Amino acid sequence: MIHFLPNFLSEPINISLVTITIIALIYVFVHHRRQQPILSLIDIILGYFPILIHEMGHVIANKLSGGKPKDLVVVWRRKERTETGRQGYAITGSKSRLNQVITTLFGYIMPSIMLILGVWLKHHTFGPIFLIILLLMFLYYVMLTSKKFIPTIILVVIAAALYEVISAPNIHDFGQITTYIYHLGLGTLLGEVAQSSITIFLLTFTRSIQEWDGSQLKQLTKIPTIVFSVIWIAINVYAVMYTFNILWS
Repeated sequence: MIHFLPNFLSEPINISLVTITIIALIYVFVHHRRQQPILSLIDIILGYFPILIHEMGHVIANKLSGGKPKDLVVVWRRKERTETGRQGYAITGSKSRLNQVITTLFGYIMPSIMLILGVWLKHHTFGPIFLIILLLMFLYYVMLTSKKFIPTIILVVIAAALYEVISAPNIHDFGQITTYIYHLGLGTLLGEVAQSSITIFLLTFTRSIQEWDGSQLKQLTKIPTIVFSVIWIAINVYAVMYTFNILWS
């Protein structure tokens, strides 16, 4: 148990670009067919992590720019998602207009940042650190969210799994588990980056009035929504190109 952390940090993680791409394609496909009951459930499960990362982007940006995050929720119930049109939301307190702008801007940026970070850390043999970062983010989410039931259950499962792994004699067995988690994490992030680009494009050019991050930024800055959309999509494209370039090589 004493040697677990050093062994864990040095454990190699082998990533398959094909597997990650397949997960991403499944993610996008399920999201577009989520009206079907079974696919809706799969969409909620697969989308839990990327949605959390998106909302965490708002929270972290708000905190770092001087605001005070108040709540972070990932919506689990299909009915609530249908009624509100929201998969998740963050409630933050902002001290200035700049704080509000930064908070709103970073939602769509965060999945790309985490995708790049995960690929970069793996490329430099620090993959396990990425998993530790995700765990710390999840712990912060559990402390912040007002709807703690599901997150607490997930945390208990994670704690039980970690206890079993630390007690196990073979660290390489855990290496296989971390590899699966890494694939699922990067795959769903890649899917979210692709899907969010489609969503951003459609919301930017839709004729109906919808409340979303782009429209909020327009109200705050008086800058056309398309400017922010171009920034978001450009960052997403770079994240995808970086991922394929590093993992392909």
